[in-house]
Amino acid sequence: MNIKKLETKNATTEENCLFRVQIPTDDVSKVIESITNVVPLNYGNYDQVIFRYNTGIQQYRPLDGSKTGEAELVHAQCDEISFTVPKDDEIISTVIEAIFESHPHEEPVIIIQEVICSRFKYGYIKDNIAEIKMENEL
Repeated sequence: MNIKKLETKNATTEENCLFRVQIPTDDVSKVIESITNVVPLNYGNYDQVIFRYNTGIQQYRPLDGSKTGEAELVHAQCDEISFTVPKDDEIISTVIEAIFESHPHEEPVIIIQEVICSRFKYGYIKDNIAEIKMENEL
């Protein structure tokens, strides 16, 4: 089986890169906007597809040579976002630059992994699609 080129009745697979980015909670919207201004973050027939993990605590200690210089251990309230982009050097570089330009930290935590994602085969009729209520309707 070749998971990179898998095809089922409902789906196919494709190679992508998964980004995970830790962002101070108050700055998440600004960073997301910066990313979606340069890459649509498509997932099938949807765009701006991002998952946001709410509030955790990021820990770090600035060392000599950092912007703030050597300092005590810091605990900061952060969220983490995750999203996928095509496995393409130009797109990945563009996303990294958008994060660096909008993220408030000198050294943002950006984790990038090669992944395989499934994609729905449009044209196949699904009878189990649930009605989705938009957040503003809840």
